[in-house]
Amino acid sequence: MQRVFVRNLAFLLVLNVLVKPVWILGVNVGVQNAVGPADYGIYFAVLNLAYIFQVFLDLGIQNFNNKSIAGDPKLYSTYLGNMALIKAVLGVLFFLLLFTVGKVVLGYADRYLYLLGIVGFNVFLSSFLLFLRSNLAGLHLFKWDSIASVADRVLMIVMCGGLLIFSKDSFVIEWFAYAQTISYGLVIAGVGVVLGLKAPAVHWTIKRGLLFRILKSSLPFALLNLLMASYTRLDGVMLESLLPDGNFHAGIYAQGFKFYEASTMIAFLFAGLLLPIFSGLIARNESVIPIVQRASQVLLVPVFVLVVASYFQSEPLANALFSAFTTDTSIVLRILMLSLFPVSVGYIFGTLLTANGNLLFLNVTSLIGLVANVALNAYLIPVYKAEGAAWATLITQSVVLGAQWLYATKMFEGTLAGMSWVRTLFFISGTIVIGLIINAYLVPSLMFWTLHILLALGLALSLRILDLKEAFKLLK
Repeated sequence: MQRVFVRNLAFLLVLNVLVKPVWILGVNVGVQNAVGPADYGIYFAVLNLAYIFQVFLDLGIQNFNNKSIAGDPKLYSTYLGNMALIKAVLGVLFFLLLFTVGKVVLGYADRYLYLLGIVGFNVFLSSFLLFLRSNLAGLHLFKWDSIASVADRVLMIVMCGGLLIFSKDSFVIEWFAYAQTISYGLVIAGVGVVLGLKAPAVHWTIKRGLLFRILKSSLPFALLNLLMASYTRLDGVMLESLLPDGNFHAGIYAQGFKFYEASTMIAFLFAGLLLPIFSGLIARNESVIPIVQRASQVLLVPVFVLVVASYFQSEPLANALFSAFTTDTSIVLRILMLSLFPVSVGYIFGTLLTANGNLLFLNVTSLIGLVANVALNAYLIPVYKAEGAAWATLITQSVVLGAQWLYATKMFEGTLAGMSWVRTLFFISGTIVIGLIINAYLVPSLMFWTLHILLALGLALSLRILDLKEAFKLLK
């Protein structure tokens, strides 16, 4: 199972390393620079609102489906048609709630509501695509799932890249939203073809009893998704709502948030592979400890290198990325990148607890995280604006990780005990020292990143946190 994990992780990372930097640093940042912080702040606020209500598109079906099919692939034939019907009905509920909150509660103007409609439809398409991909992952069609994970971004790079090159001065944020609609639609069609060719035949008979059973089983996942989406996405909505010039400050926060969000994709990719693997191991009563330890060690290296390098280079990085750069952007970026560590580690242990069915605990800790996040944002945003929202994120994510970490250790004895804490602490402290030394010489930003990555990688290899011989053996 370690071989399956490492081989597919390598393929997934190669695809994302090739595509995601162009998407984030080229297209997404290009759009932010073209439209400016205020207009992008509007998009960021409505996007975050749609993401919060995305749970009503899913109700936990994606995670439940992934976990169930990984445990018993035969369920795919019966589940797909019934779950697709549920997704369609939930789409209607999603739009009713989204526009009620946008129009009645938040009082959005016409342009906000128009953009909310496009963005909401894109979130619906994204949710349906993730549902289809959960079938690919559950059936262990990891190669096709990996391709689907970047296909929409490739299409966006082509479309938005062309618009930015030839029509940058007239570019409007609505074009960005339209391009996403087209991209999601094409990839959904492609995944449907792959499932039709590679997966078992689907039984399209709708079974009322199965529908209710799926909904009942999915509700704990739905509550978890709602709580997690709320405490990770409320910052943009609250910034726009609590401040007189909230769209501008939401745009500044979005600048720092974009690089942070892109960095969390490393851990998100791990989680996407780990959920079906954990679920399968637990269903067969096999140990998950080797996979947890290996995933934790492999993830630690890129995450901590990014955290340390971004902390020291936040100002040059923000200045290089954004034409409307302010000091607040670099401060927000620095604080959010510190949050990357608890978020990334939390993906592994949260995924493990999800696969094990510890949803009550996860929901309780997420509720605590939501309450803490709302309280912190309400207190910090009026005083510190975007910086306050960043601090709220760091504190919330650290609290949630601490709870998940302790509980996972209790549930799976040896999950953490078998890890070499001495080597791990040496790597963390050594990476920080490397950053301090290089930063002291005031080298150019590109040289800093190059030296820091190479030296940190060498440290990880010397401490055997990364073992190239073992990796090549597993891949072979």
